[in-house]
Amino acid sequence: MPLNLFRGQGPVEPVTDLDERLPAIDRSALRSAGQYIADDGLRHAVDVAVYLGLPLLLTGEPGTGKTQLAWRVAAEFGLGEPLVFETKSSSVAQDLLYSFDAVRRFSLAQVKAGADEAERDRALDPRRFVRYQALGQAILLANDAATAQAWLPPGAPAPAAEGRRSLVLIDEIDKAPRDFPNDLLNEIDRRRFRVAELGDDYIAAPDAKAPIVLITSNSEKQLPDAFLRRCVFHHIEPPDDERLAQIAAARLPAYRGRPRLLGDAVAFFQSVREDALGLSKKPSTAELLNWLDVMVGAGARLDQALKAQQQTAADCLGALCKTVDDRVAVAERLAAWQGPQGRSAG
Repeated sequence: MPLNLFRGQGPVEPVTDLDERLPAIDRSALRSAGQYIADDGLRHAVDVAVYLGLPLLLTGEPGTGKTQLAWRVAAEFGLGEPLVFETKSSSVAQDLLYSFDAVRRFSLAQVKAGADEAERDRALDPRRFVRYQALGQAILLANDAATAQAWLPPGAPAPAAEGRRSLVLIDEIDKAPRDFPNDLLNEIDRRRFRVAELGDDYIAAPDAKAPIVLITSNSEKQLPDAFLRRCVFHHIEPPDDERLAQIAAARLPAYRGRPRLLGDAVAFFQSVREDALGLSKKPSTAELLNWLDVMVGAGARLDQALKAQQQTAADCLGALCKTVDDRVAVAERLAAWQGPQGRSAG
């Protein structure tokens, strides 16, 4: 493997030229919204959700592009960066809307105990201790400046005068406790919420500027029926050989023009995903892209077949396989690989 970046033995001689020794590979396309490729089914699902004003719930294997779709939709509709909420096992519905730093406010109250009343009121204005999260921020941004300003801390930058639409990504909602989706029903349905620490008033997003909401799930748990009824659903299937090659060529500039290595590597990737191999974790599209990427850095010849470069490919399998047993099985399949026509070999 010609990377030769890490020696791992002998006297420690600090590497001072690591940046120069790393392969000069342009990875910007891997993260570019402009290189995202949605199939017809996914395009129609986005259209339906936007038309109906309902959240789009996306399921599919990890690494199939569910999260990256948010950046493509936001870019194409001119909505700026997506507002992202990364769901945790401890998440509650309020976390998607706002957080309130009660501890900091209490501590400051002790410090300001001797201040005059006006100064103390300014310092302890509850709006100063509110931090709006993805959906709460999107609802605020949808309102005109005068309406939104009343909910923001004094001196905060004024939002757009007429309000604007945003895109909210609720990522991996199935990680949350079961009650989390049900507790969001009113906020998602009516696109409004209140900050209990500021009183009983609600702030709502005008229909004309309502946020677009994308929700991803890895299907680790069943979501409540009441929540599902309020969503447009789409399952992203693993791509076939042609779409994988198309995605790789778009995301990895070195593979544009569909060199021979790309076709062989895609065929091999699909073969190891077959149920007969019994992998505990089937590699995803994202892991295929990483494997293709590092093989270029390791000196693989794009114009040669995978079979002719098996050692280089095997040295890079850590990008494709994530357990010991899976790596052994895939390495054995690679050693027996005869090319796309030998897809069942091994």
